[in-house]
Amino acid sequence: IRSADAGPGDVEAAADVLADSFGAPPWRARDLAADLRVTLDDPRVALVLARVGGEPAAVAKATTFDGCSYLSSIGTRPARSSVCPKSSVLSAASCCARLASA
Repeated sequence: IRSADAGPGDVEAAADVLADSFGAPPWRARDLAADLRVTLDDPRVALVLARVGGEPAAVAKATTFDGCSYLSSIGTRPARSSVCPKSSVLSAASCCARLASA
């Protein structure tokens, strides 16, 4: 499992993970990507993408303002996913740990 700060090139992968993790139709990922693209321009926002075997597996976003942070857009590909079914919880934990250390 590898977690890293997500950049503009990771937006579509992060959106695909979110759509899949919430059982949304695949076309919904386009809307999620548009939202993530806007938030990446804000320095108060951190987006982390975890990969398992090089494949996007989990995502988490942290927003910090006025000294407080909150996590949102947290999703992990479900166990039925071919990415790495047994690593879903570890992927999410990896994302959150990376955000906490930022």
